[in-house]
Amino acid sequence: MAILANVIKEMEAVKKLLQTKLEMSDLGLLRQFLGIEAIWNRLKLTITLVQQHFVTSLLGTHSMSDAKGVR
Repeated sequence: MAILANVIKEMEAVKKLLQTKLEMSDLGLLRQFLGIEAIWNRLKLTITLVQQHFVTSLLGTHSMSDAKGVR
């Protein structure tokens, strides 16, 4: 489960509520979820979601690893 929020206090409140109902652990900052990599930029306050591993795997499965991209 991933919990994201704009306000840290709100996220902490949701986590506390869920911990009273479910057995769960805080694994820290999200790095990967459902095969999607999360790249955090704290200076720009952005999160970039990347599916490079999935695309690379998909191309390999269909023998298209050497295919050229379209620009």
